[in-house]
Amino acid sequence: MSNILIIKHGAFGDIIQALGTIQDIAYHHNGMVDVLTHRAYAPLFKKLPYVNHIILDDRKATTYRHFKKLYQTLKHQNYKAVYDLQNSTRTTLYRWLFLRHVPFISNRSMLHYNETKKCLDKKNIFYSFELMLKRAGIESIACKKPNVTYLKDQSFKAHKDYQPYIFVAPFCSANNPQKKWPHFKNLITQLKTDFPDLTFVCAPGPGEIEEANVYEITSLLYQKGPTTLEQLVSIILDAQYVITLDTAAAHIAARSDKPGTLIMDADRFGRLFLEGQKLTLACHQTQLKDLSLEKVYTKIKADIDHQRILKTEA
Repeated sequence: MSNILIIKHGAFGDIIQALGTIQDIAYHHNGMVDVLTHRAYAPLFKKLPYVNHIILDDRKATTYRHFKKLYQTLKHQNYKAVYDLQNSTRTTLYRWLFLRHVPFISNRSMLHYNETKKCLDKKNIFYSFELMLKRAGIESIACKKPNVTYLKDQSFKAHKDYQPYIFVAPFCSANNPQKKWPHFKNLITQLKTDFPDLTFVCAPGPGEIEEANVYEITSLLYQKGPTTLEQLVSIILDAQYVITLDTAAAHIAARSDKPGTLIMDADRFGRLFLEGQKLTLACHQTQLKDLSLEKVYTKIKADIDHQRILKTEA
């Protein structure tokens, strides 16, 4: 066990965003931390060399039995500090129920009297992370540049036969249909015509395999089912270029400095991503609903052509 606890339940993209901050916290505390997270993300944290122990917590559980079990687990650890990177109502409750006598550090707890979380949430997420680290006396080294390669599934090879390939993530959550972009199929059709030597691949998640067939691209599967999160990381890190509507895939690409295009409205992009990265926005001036096929196609084609020129010159 470590004597430092980090709370981060999810979701997947949020964990990728927070990796560098977790790394900075761990190194500040002699290299090892424990993590409280959801069961789905435990395999990811197990791959990190600076995570010592993982405590599972179903963030939707509300039973007395669940809370009692979690309390019994936490009370024996003798933590010297807790870093709450989830910043939810639930984790605030944990502070008062289970961790009342432990220094509890989060974006909320580090705010000054004239600052509000609402105002902080309007800023770029990495501004918030760096502010928390600074006020906790921790140097920000990996915050914006974590080592994402730790998360790769080194044994997964299904994508290797398709290199060089373009990774495509045209899917969005069923809970957020407004994020769907109607021109994705036509975009892929045009790009396949322009770049017949490249393969366009995707990694459909649960419930997305049938939809993937609509786009006429190669689905990379694991035992005829969805790939794991670790395999998704491997696929993206080995891609030549990334085209994504999905923010989780975008976070992997951005944090690994992978070139690509993210189809998203400019306001959300400004809050979730950094300037100066190789993953860029399809169009800064346009809302997603107004984004035309021509604008996205022209931008991506120019990117791929530019990559080829650089490769030839090298």
